[in-house]
Amino acid sequence: MLVVGHGIFLLSHCLTVVCVIFMFILLPVSESEALSSLYAALEMKKAGKHDKALKLFKHAAAVAPKHPDILNHYGEFLEETQNDVIMADQLYFQALTYSPEHSGALTNRQRTAQIVEDMDRSNLRRIDDKRDTLSNIPDSSSSFSRAKKEVYFQVCL
Repeated sequence: MLVVGHGIFLLSHCLTVVCVIFMFILLPVSESEALSSLYAALEMKKAGKHDKALKLFKHAAAVAPKHPDILNHYGEFLEETQNDVIMADQLYFQALTYSPEHSGALTNRQRTAQIVEDMDRSNLRRIDDKRDTLSNIPDSSSSFSRAKKEVYFQVCL
């Protein structure tokens, strides 16, 4: 009798867990939760608690990935505290995709677009320089042949 009662308890407990999981999967999370996370993140940012603010911004963006204010503030946070201009620019772009007239995102995107373009141009220039240097090495060079074999074995095996 004790074993049967214990089994019924486990069965009801498992059903409760399954119901809770389905509720989280099937029910949409409200926009108010996302905005609450955003406001909390902004407060943490002001207080200098950047780790907590980052987690809150990530949560807000996960809950409402198309909300332009969340995307814009998250981008500003990344730009100001993490110096991640590339990701910030992407977030501003996304915010403008969902709200083309968003003034904050427009201003931020105008500023970061040129910076990201300059970074891209610089990286492409470095790649071109390396390509040119590599193409100037004669095929008869023994060190070049050895390097090609090493790369082949690293990549292909």
